[in-house]
Amino acid sequence: MKNKFKPFSIVGILLSILMLGCQSEAGQEDLILEEEIGAFSFGPLLDVELDELIQFEYNGEEIRIPYHVEGWGEDIVSELGLFFFVDGLPQAMRLETLEGELLRENAYMHNFALAFQERAEFYVVFTPISGEIDERVGLIAGAILMPEFMPDSIDNPIFGIFHSLTATIPAEILISSETAGNFIEYSDAYLELVPLELLTNEEVGSYVDEAFESQLTHLPNIGLLPSEGELQLDYEGVIFADDGQVTIRLFVYGGQEVTNRITLFINHQPVQVNGVDFIEVEMEVGQMAVIDLILDVDELSHFSSLYAIMMTTGEDYHVQDIFKTRTLLLVSE
Repeated sequence: MKNKFKPFSIVGILLSILMLGCQSEAGQEDLILEEEIGAFSFGPLLDVELDELIQFEYNGEEIRIPYHVEGWGEDIVSELGLFFFVDGLPQAMRLETLEGELLRENAYMHNFALAFQERAEFYVVFTPISGEIDERVGLIAGAILMPEFMPDSIDNPIFGIFHSLTATIPAEILISSETAGNFIEYSDAYLELVPLELLTNEEVGSYVDEAFESQLTHLPNIGLLPSEGELQLDYEGVIFADDGQVTIRLFVYGGQEVTNRITLFINHQPVQVNGVDFIEVEMEVGQMAVIDLILDVDELSHFSSLYAIMMTTGEDYHVQDIFKTRTLLLVSE
């Protein structure tokens, strides 16, 4: 069957990056290596204008979106993991050929390894995980760069640009029927004033004299740390499990006064924290949410990846959409 669709959006990853090597015991400066990583595009195959809001309706039948991924790294294989978020939550989806045959079973992330200009076209098929009848919720596609990458030593646990998130412009789903809704709604966050040392951090871009005015316009900051760790946005260390459990601290502040849903991922799969599926946080100007989380990691391999993704829920998705923490190395004995 000849494809009559046109690609709507293209998102790429830079071909060249600077990678930091580990520091030697002799105290030598970090090695700087230039390495070609890969580039790719992904997006729906729809004949719409670039500034047009893409809309879908869920009326009780599965949503089917024609989609594409394509490699753009010359002389290398570009690796990416594709996933969708609906109303702030990770969305399981299956892939079908454009002729309607099953291509891949239901999964939260589908990995691709694409040569230069190698292209795959397919349908993304799913029943929305969330949304009330007559509500309009956000649909965002994201791609993780080189999802299979894992540091080989706790002495150099840096993921760097690996596992970085690239996302499309949000689309919209009009909910006209009951959704799958098989999650637990729960919030275990408390709010406190943002510490001045964070607001005066030049890397954040906020200053004391304009801190509270800027909170309405700055993007939110979200981070993961060891449970007793000092709040810092640039933490790139190791999280250690103890007796089959790991305790971590998640924090978020800044941005708009919206309701966010936060999901934890281990090895790119959503996991329960504190016995629930996600954390819901209603943000306030000048306030920071701090959440202590407990994860059961009995059956994990020695090294795993750990990160959190936050997406705005409800109709505010167009105000503030999706954000990811740095990926951390989770070590389980």
